[in-house]
Parts: sequence; C-alpha cells; structure tokens
Amino acid sequence: MIRNLALSLVLFLSAFASRACAQNARDVLQLSRIAVSESGFDSEDDHRAILEVLRDVARRMGGVPVSMAAERYSSRVTGAMRPLNLRQAWIAELDLEGSEPSFWPPNGPPWAAYRAKWLAVVSRSRRLLVERGGPGCGAHHWGDAKDAERARRYRWIEVNCGRTKNYFFRVPSDRSRAAKIS
Repeated sequence: MIRNLALSLVLFLSAFASRACAQNARDVLQLSRIAVSESGFDSEDDHRAILEVLRDVARRMGGVPVSMAAERYSSRVTGAMRPLNLRQAWIAELDLEGSEPSFWPPNGPPWAAYRAKWLAVVSRSRRLLVERGGPGCGAHHWGDAKDAERARRYRWIEVNCGRTKNYFFRVPSDRSRAAKIS
C-alpha cells in the first residue's frame, strides 16, 4: 500500500514537473520571439523591460503564464495569429533549437550567421525569466515613435528602462490602462 502511494506520488510530481518545464519552454520561446521582433538580437535592456511589461500583463490577466500574455500582446510574431508579412512569419517560426525558419529572407544574410545570436537571445530569456532582480523600470507598455505620440495623448508617462530601442510607458491609473497602444 505504501509502495503504491509512493509510486502515485512520484508519478504525480513527475507529471507536474513535466508540465512546468513545458510551460517554461513556451515562456522562453515567446519572450525570445518578441525580443527579436521589437529590438533585434542584442538589446538586453529592451529584453528586460519587455519581460517586465509581459509580467504586468500576465498579472492583470489573472496570473496567466508569461507566454499567454505574450501571445495576447504580440500575437503575430508569437504565432497566436497569422502573420501579416514575411518578417513576422520568420520570427513566428523561430524555435528553441535554432532551426532555420522557412520564411527566412532568401536574399538576406544566411541563417547560419544569425543562429548563434538567436540562441543567445533564448539563453538570455531563460536567465531573465529565472532572476527576479530589482524593482525594474515600472513599464506597462512599449512601442515605437508612432506609439509614443499616441501614448503621450493618453497621458501615459515615459519611463527610462535603460539603453533601449523602444519607448516604455507607465500608465498613471488602471482606468487609463484600458486604452491600448496598438
């Protein structure tokens, strides 16, 4: 009886650990895809701030995984919705093993030149998802220059998240947060 109970407990914990590992892999993949889409292969400050925004979105969605928040926030590059262009398509095909995306630009540099950069982004995502760091920059949203104009009209506050390629914003109240940038 005790042996059966112990075996059941081991199987339960094994299944739980397996699901947690798969969820972590999905979080890593979706964060990595968005980081490449929004800031290329080498901007750690953008990467960190984007994760901060996605964690805030996940919290506001009731504590869902980061990957679910990512799929809601950037649906076309995460593969949650059909991509609108070839750039979104190759980003949505990026995988954790570094396989060449079928939509990789045929006239661009060879994928082999970017594979190591992609795997470095994946590694950075793993590290950032594990570390809890300090208080962060307080960002709730990010965007480009066009989005920044709209965010200022909403009276969102631009925050400094380091040396970033994107603009990051904090929303002064929950009521204002309902207005979307995109």
